[in-house]
Amino acid sequence: MDKKYDIFISHASEDKDAIVRLLATILERLSVRVWYDEFSLQLGDSLTASIDKGLQESKYGLVVLSKAFLSKRWPEYEYRSLMTREIDGERVILPLWYDVTKEDVKTFSLYLADIMALPISKDNFGRIVPAILKVVRPDLFQEMRMRGVMRKAVSEGTKRVVKISEIKSATTKQSKLTKQQLIRSKAVYYGIGRHLKRTFDDYVDQYELDVVPERELQSWEIMNACYLEMLERHADATPRDREDFFKVLLALSIGYSELENVHLSGGEVEELLALWKENYYEF
Repeated sequence: MDKKYDIFISHASEDKDAIVRLLATILERLSVRVWYDEFSLQLGDSLTASIDKGLQESKYGLVVLSKAFLSKRWPEYEYRSLMTREIDGERVILPLWYDVTKEDVKTFSLYLADIMALPISKDNFGRIVPAILKVVRPDLFQEMRMRGVMRKAVSEGTKRVVKISEIKSATTKQSKLTKQQLIRSKAVYYGIGRHLKRTFDDYVDQYELDVVPERELQSWEIMNACYLEMLERHADATPRDREDFFKVLLALSIGYSELENVHLSGGEVEELLALWKENYYEF
């Protein structure tokens, strides 16, 4: 069964400020679905019921083993719930050792001490996060690797101006959108994406021609945010105005400054440019 969360983070509260909050935040920013008490617990929730729910709805349990963890009853309760699934044949426990030795862990659990673990500190997040992604979300791990390859190619490659006619599109799918990306694509498609006059399936196919579709999806999400805000400001915009909003934003997204057949006022174009600058962020 598909789980609601990719990962449940089991930890002692003493380690929250030192290591866990930062780790959980980084994973969330990378689109990992994280069950972490500060993200997922709501005021009035039963702690026991919420932890049980988080464990049941998560594919993996990331256990941050520390001296504080090994002495706490609540983390032990979470650990034993994960162990039940391990005994049933699932491989769900991913241990991280935070300032503990193998002897420390053996005292708590011989089984845990025998599982391949990684030492964690703030200095080695660059190695720990990809290792977690490789197990929990191999699709995001591959995407991260491809981003690195692309950045290296861009930084080391020769730059030159090319004509649009020289740009060749891929014809074979290079990737497949995740469920989360499909939902995000729908939000864009039923907004600014309707101006493309394509079916939703055709729209998705265009994303999947990219090795890293996340970059293209991000660009369209920014355009969509600008487009919807512009419509909110200009409730009386005609269908022609809306089409021109789309054309200007599309031009901004590819860095193209020459606009043809756009009938907006200079003030409206400047307004769209200001919205683009406000909403844009680096991939």
